[in-house]
Amino acid sequence: MKKQVRKVIGLATSVGLLSAGVALAPAPATAASGPTPAQIAKAMNTPTTLTFWTWVGNIQDEVKVFEKKYPKIHVKVLNVGQGGPHYQKLRAGALSGSGLPDVAQVEYQYIPTFVALKALLDISPYVSKDFRKKFVDWTVSQVSGPKGQIYGVPQDTGPMGLLYRKDIFDKYGISVPKTWDEFAAAAHKLHAADPNVYLADFTGNDGGWWNGLLWQAGSRPFGIKGTSTVKIATDDANSQKVANYWAGLVKDGVVATDPAWNNDWYAGWNSGKYATWPTAAWGAGFMADNAKSTAGNWRVAPMPQWSASGKQVAGNWGGSSDVVLRTTKNPIAAAQFAEFLNSNPKTAMMLSTEQFQFPAAKIILGNKAWQNSSVAFFGGQKVNQLFGQISNTVAKDYKWSPFQDEVYTEWQNILASAIVNKGDVPGAVKQLQSSLVSYAVDQGFTVTH
Repeated sequence: MKKQVRKVIGLATSVGLLSAGVALAPAPATAASGPTPAQIAKAMNTPTTLTFWTWVGNIQDEVKVFEKKYPKIHVKVLNVGQGGPHYQKLRAGALSGSGLPDVAQVEYQYIPTFVALKALLDISPYVSKDFRKKFVDWTVSQVSGPKGQIYGVPQDTGPMGLLYRKDIFDKYGISVPKTWDEFAAAAHKLHAADPNVYLADFTGNDGGWWNGLLWQAGSRPFGIKGTSTVKIATDDANSQKVANYWAGLVKDGVVATDPAWNNDWYAGWNSGKYATWPTAAWGAGFMADNAKSTAGNWRVAPMPQWSASGKQVAGNWGGSSDVVLRTTKNPIAAAQFAEFLNSNPKTAMMLSTEQFQFPAAKIILGNKAWQNSSVAFFGGQKVNQLFGQISNTVAKDYKWSPFQDEVYTEWQNILASAIVNKGDVPGAVKQLQSSLVSYAVDQGFTVTH
């Protein structure tokens, strides 16, 4: 479980791919065939310096494990800025063709952006033959191209579950909702019993959270076809289903509509204003850090389901990969480093237990000691085990746009107005569709629905 999480914000400026003179290319820089074992051994025994851009604190400890095994290779770790500054520097380097590191951390939703900018190396020739078996299937899908390319090594994830206040549920006789219909009924029951308490907060300032809800509901709003065709369907049937659901709760006044990621929001957790948080695995640690006065009162459950069939389906919110940049002069060493960092038993466990990342590596998800660790903040519950099970239910076919930063910016602006306007979330979804289509066309894309 994560105990310390800093929310990562994406690109702060519009990518402007085609207007910047950059054409979409689904398969940049792929080697015709992979290196031989002898070539790999030679590369890993040749004096080399790799530069690694990452925002993960103290990751130098994991890097030292790699350097101990490969003493001829030195990895220079740099934090060039978290969120916007990090991505702006990567984008600038991609456009200029210089100044890029060998390896960089990139969140899953921004991989299509940097593929489109021809910034990423297809590392499929350079990683191990069992690479795809080392990580949760849906994370491999997130870093893969349409023709078998591999554009990154999965590092951490955010499978979504439900954090809930057991003490509040017990006080008001509320059962843990297994479906979204039960969730809505519980929201009405709780708020009627105590008008100062809401079952949840429907926040309007986090597009990542919204996309996680869409992911679970079966919405597939984005896709890239060929070199310049983009699918935009943010108003598809499942998106409208989610929008109408939350709009109803907002209209009835049984969920809060407070902005997230500020002191007032954290105070709401501590005061008991919010009785649940539908969130990612990393949210458990974030909650523990920011709602310390409520320790022992929270529990974790799977997300409510849209169907009562019993089949569990989850969405994902967050997570990142380590990519190799196309300009690297050391593709073998760079790819080997990225794979080692995130799949070696020692370093992958360190990322989970010291940096508190929720793992993508199966070797950690299947580790019994890791699974069985109990968390006092959640009443001794085995949080890792539960979120590990949830991770296996995340659908692997969710795609992103090549301008996801614009999607998030537009969504935040549009939804904020919609919430003020009596919670017109369905109208916001339609407005977002129209806005993104106009943006994509202006950037030179052909748009399909």
